[in-house]
Amino acid sequence: MEDLPDDVLLALLQYVDAKDVFACRLVCKRLCGLALHPDVWRRRCIEVLSSLHEDDCSWKCAALGLAPCLGALKVGLPSRTCVARNLKKTSCEVAKLSLDFWDDAIADARAPIGRQVRLGRLSHLSLFFFDCHRECGAFLLKLPVFAPDLQTLAVSGNLDVGHHMVGADTQRFHNVYKAGERLAQLRHFDWRVNGLNEGFGSFLMFLFATSLEEVSFSSYLGAPYVNVLSTERSERLAGMPNLRVLSCPALPGLEAVAACGSLREVTLYVMRMTHPDYPGAAAFLRGAVQLRKVTLQYRPGADSPADAGVDLVAALGASGRSQVESLVIDNDRVQDFPQLDPLLSALPSLPALQHLEVDVDAVPGELLQGITPVTAPALRSLRLRVYSRCIHAWMHADAIRKFLAMNPCVQLLLLRRPKYCDGGVPCTVCALGCQHRIWDSSDLKKDEVVDSCWIVINRNLFCQ
Repeated sequence: MEDLPDDVLLALLQYVDAKDVFACRLVCKRLCGLALHPDVWRRRCIEVLSSLHEDDCSWKCAALGLAPCLGALKVGLPSRTCVARNLKKTSCEVAKLSLDFWDDAIADARAPIGRQVRLGRLSHLSLFFFDCHRECGAFLLKLPVFAPDLQTLAVSGNLDVGHHMVGADTQRFHNVYKAGERLAQLRHFDWRVNGLNEGFGSFLMFLFATSLEEVSFSSYLGAPYVNVLSTERSERLAGMPNLRVLSCPALPGLEAVAACGSLREVTLYVMRMTHPDYPGAAAFLRGAVQLRKVTLQYRPGADSPADAGVDLVAALGASGRSQVESLVIDNDRVQDFPQLDPLLSALPSLPALQHLEVDVDAVPGELLQGITPVTAPALRSLRLRVYSRCIHAWMHADAIRKFLAMNPCVQLLLLRRPKYCDGGVPCTVCALGCQHRIWDSSDLKKDEVVDSCWIVINRNLFCQ
C-alpha cells in the first residue's frame, strides 16, 4: 500500500462503506487524512428516518461532524437523533437536502436549510409535508429569503395551504416580494400534485416564472391528477422565458405552451387524471416544432388502438416541421404495442429523429420492417425495452437480422437482461444449446459493447 499514490487510494476509498471509512482512519496517519478527503464523500448519500434512535446512526453523526461534504442527505423531522441536532452546526456541505416534516417541526427545518445555504454547496432542496397547514405555507413563503440561491425545489405531500395562504392573497404576497424581498433564482421545480397543495404550487410557479428552466408535475403516491392547470396557468408556462424542460400530464390548455420558444424537452404522462385534454396535448405536439426530445409515458400502459392518447405520436409529424431528435414511447411493459401504426405513419415526417426507444414484449417484426433509411434517414440508435427472459432468444429472429442488414448505420440495443438462460429450466431457444458457443466465445467478447442498462446487438452474435 505504501507504493500506491494518493489518487489511487482515494479512488478505492470511494467504494468503501461509509462506516468502514471511519475504521480506516485508525489504520495509519496517511489513511486517517485521506479518509476525510472531499473526493471520498462528495457522492455519498445518508438517510436518517425520524424513528431512528441515536445508537442506530452514530456513524452518521460522525459523518456530519468529520466529513467535508455529502452528495445527499435525507432527514425526517422532528427527530430524536443526534443527526437532526448536528444539522444545525455541521460544517459538512450537502449538495441535495431532503426534509420530511410535520407542522410542529417547522423550527427544526428552518435551521438546517439556513446552515447549508451559508455553507454554499446546497443546490437542491426537497420538502415532503405530512398534513401541513398554515405553518408550512408561511415557511415556504419565506424560503426565498433565507435560501436566495436555491436552484432546485421539489414540493410534495399534504400541503393544505391553498385556502389559507394563496387564493385572493396572491397579489399581496407578490407585492411583498416586489417591495424588496430577494427572490431565489429557482431553476427546477418538481411539484408532486395533490388536491391540497394545488394553490401553493401555482403560486410558486407564478413567483419564479422568470427563472424556471425545468418544471415537473407528477402524481402524489399514485393518486389521480387534479386539474392543476387552467388555460391561464398554461399561458403562464408559455410565457416563461427560460423554460427548457417540461414534464406533465395532458392538462387543459396545454396547446398554449407550444408558444414557449425555449422549450426543448417534454415528457407527457398519459395516465389517470380528472380531466385529461388529449386533443390539447395533440395540438401542443403539432405546434411545438422547437422540441428536440419527446417522451410519452403511459400509466397504465395502452393495450388497444382505441385507448386515449395512443395517437399522440402521430401528432409529432403532423406539422411537417418537426425537429425532434429523440423519441421515447414507454408503454409500461404491456404485451401489445398499439402505438405501432401511429409511429410508423409519423416516421417519414420526423426527418431529424436520431434516437428511438420503445417498449416491446416480443420481436417487433412490423416495427423493424418499417424502419428503413428511407422512412428514418437520420436514425442512429433503436432501443427496445425487452422484458423477455433472456437476450439469446432474440438471436434466432430473422426480423432482427434483416433490420441490421437494411440499416447499417443504426445501432440496435436491447434492455440489459441475462444473455441466456443459465440454470433452471431454459427457454425454448436456449434449450437448443447454441448459446454457449455464441456468447462464451473469447473472440466475441472484444466486440461486445455493454453499458449499465443496455446491450448492443452485434451481427456476430447471430445463430447460424
